[in-house]
Amino acid sequence: MQLTSAILPTGPVFEPLRDVSEFARFRVDTELETITWPNGADLAPERIYFQAFKDEDNPALQARFRKWGYP
Repeated sequence: MQLTSAILPTGPVFEPLRDVSEFARFRVDTELETITWPNGADLAPERIYFQAFKDEDNPALQARFRKWGYP
């Protein structure tokens, strides 16, 4: 999965992550169960899951995404 500006939310905390060298500083936070960056930015785990599988032809998966508020 390519994490580009398409999945990075907007806002000041995410702007530095558009630079590849800053983005590469991510860490896996096992407590939050997601990826985080030194500047305090993080991505919701369900957003990462949605981005990875949003194009799957699976009705149950699509229903879960709608329940989470994703189109």
